[in-house]
Amino acid sequence: METLKDIRIRQSVRQFSNKGVNSKDLDKILDMVRFAPSAYNLQELGIVYTRDKNKIEKISKYCGNQTQVKAADVFFVIFRDNYRLNSVLKENNLERADSSLGPDVLVKIDSGIMVYLLSLAATSYGYGTTIIGGVYDEPTEIKGLLNMPQENDILIGLTMGVPENKLDLDGVKPKLNKECIVMEEEYNTDTMKYMLEYDKILDDWHKTHNVTDRPAYIELVKIMLSKK
Repeated sequence: METLKDIRIRQSVRQFSNKGVNSKDLDKILDMVRFAPSAYNLQELGIVYTRDKNKIEKISKYCGNQTQVKAADVFFVIFRDNYRLNSVLKENNLERADSSLGPDVLVKIDSGIMVYLLSLAATSYGYGTTIIGGVYDEPTEIKGLLNMPQENDILIGLTMGVPENKLDLDGVKPKLNKECIVMEEEYNTDTMKYMLEYDKILDDWHKTHNVTDRPAYIELVKIMLSKK
């Protein structure tokens, strides 16, 4: 039941206290992510993490000057470890096949699974996280900063720290109605009413929590998905 509670209260945390993440907790959390499922059990992913404040500050700049990155006690970079994989091929005098749509898509799915597991594990220890897609902005610089081979592919990042406020349901952003997402037996095309209801709920939540820099749901869809 604790796992279900952790899933429910997991949230994006952008304000961290000055307290540091316990090193033993961090080691246990990182050991858990080894058990993230991966396509074909290929285990293509790797994680480089840093607690170096100077490095974290530079990463925050490479991610578009995100303040929640700069404030984090730990920053994780999840990547496709082509160096490790290619070493197996080189050892056996084999050439890497051309990238195909299947493996490239699957490794991105794997990275999403891993970062969520990492975030959920952190939540179970009372730590806050935010998933960071901004590592895509300047991957070459981040790889150089972390002494990572350039052949590796950076996929996603994650902050971690002690949250300024205790993790609870009040801080969890409301989500779309279950009926809008979960469909039994057949697809339901009548979901606009749920999205409109959710739009109002999310807008009210933003106002209650003094969130002024985020659009409500309908506007978000228009901004992110419409042709420019």
